[in-house]
Amino acid sequence: MDVSSSKHLVIKDGFDLDGHNETCFTIANGLFAVRGVTDELYAEEYPGTYAAGVYDTGTAAVRELVNLPYPFGLRLYLNREPLDVRACKIGSYRRELDMRRGVYTREYTIIDAKGRKLSVRTRRFASMADRNLGFAGYEITCENFSGVLNVEAFIESNVYNAKNDPNERARHFTARNKHQADHLYVECVTSDGDYTVGIGSAIRLRGLQHAAYLNGYQRDFGSFTAQNLEFDVAEGAVVELERFVAICTNRGTMDVETCVQLKLDEAARLGGGALLNAHAAEMARLWDLADVDIEGDPAADNALRFCNYALMCCVNPADEHVSIGAKGLHGEGYRGHVFWDTEVFMLPFFIYALPEYARTLLSYRYHTLDGARKNAALGGYRGARFAWESADTGMEETPKWGFDYKGNKVRIWTGDIELHITSDIAYALREYARATGDMRFFAGRSAEIIYETARFWVSRLEYNVE
Repeated sequence: MDVSSSKHLVIKDGFDLDGHNETCFTIANGLFAVRGVTDELYAEEYPGTYAAGVYDTGTAAVRELVNLPYPFGLRLYLNREPLDVRACKIGSYRRELDMRRGVYTREYTIIDAKGRKLSVRTRRFASMADRNLGFAGYEITCENFSGVLNVEAFIESNVYNAKNDPNERARHFTARNKHQADHLYVECVTSDGDYTVGIGSAIRLRGLQHAAYLNGYQRDFGSFTAQNLEFDVAEGAVVELERFVAICTNRGTMDVETCVQLKLDEAARLGGGALLNAHAAEMARLWDLADVDIEGDPAADNALRFCNYALMCCVNPADEHVSIGAKGLHGEGYRGHVFWDTEVFMLPFFIYALPEYARTLLSYRYHTLDGARKNAALGGYRGARFAWESADTGMEETPKWGFDYKGNKVRIWTGDIELHITSDIAYALREYARATGDMRFFAGRSAEIIYETARFWVSRLEYNVE
């Protein structure tokens, strides 16, 4: 990954399908995240769309963060022939994350086997101003040819958790596509029946300056639902499109379909420019509170900004019932579970830069206190023992068994004996109060948590008479 001279840019030149880059170019806003896979979605890639707090067990060993349908799919066809970047001569190819504005951009110029030259610029973001919304803009330039251009926008539902691990692979939802007059809509119900997620996508022609618009249609192909726009383009023509994505869950509303419809309607009314301005303004506000400046070491300066950016994108201050997993919302590492990493390594940043975000993360522990009480009771103790790996209920989610590198079954003991997380949470509550002076929170939710963890330690005590 290359670092530009700008302090808020992360740039990668050259085409590859490296999963590391998918993680780095993830867009997220605390409510949902989409990994930085290509619009075309090649088989080698690992699409990941995650809604914070949406966990499921299904056929997995324990509850894990659910990988949901990929909503930003887009493929191009020239004279109705599929365009594959991998089969073309690549003149330039660049990916750029503008952390200051929270926008991921992909730009490339290619020449296909017939000599047709095409330039494409896409950009996408997960809105910090309206966290149910995502946006993608497309500029497609037909550099040296005339003909028919097809733009196929799609939602791909054939996705899995642990896609590349045959031992752990799991599909956690049943998807149903619903035909809508002007947008795509997929509704997912998790295997355990706990969560419903609605994902909608609408693509619009920007302005009327383009060449003739021939036709369009929507079709449902089972796990793949698509919206096609077809243009008759002249040499040098630039086709500009706006893509609005809405993601709603029954964690925020019981009627997810209506939520998606309303969000898409509002986004289309405002347009991409207004959505970007509102999003960028909120990002600017956050950076004014959380920016850093390391003099004399540009690489460290940029790296620390990337860390701060990733953290800010993983919290929704309006949702107290979720926290940050050990791998954020950027992938499925550690199954999306919340560890002590949140309170000990991540929380200090929020305490001093964004204390309202810190209070939200600590409130997650309050809302999962009943699960912690059950953990203690299952071990024969009083009070509350917080889970080494926590999901949505607070119950212990550490698998009892796993496999070593030779495929041998091994016992996993961390969920049984890593007890220090219970003290780590009490410590974090004290540090938040000490730094912010928020004694109302300390005397309320914090006091109850600290009291219950103290009861656990008293009952857990083993007295050595010697």
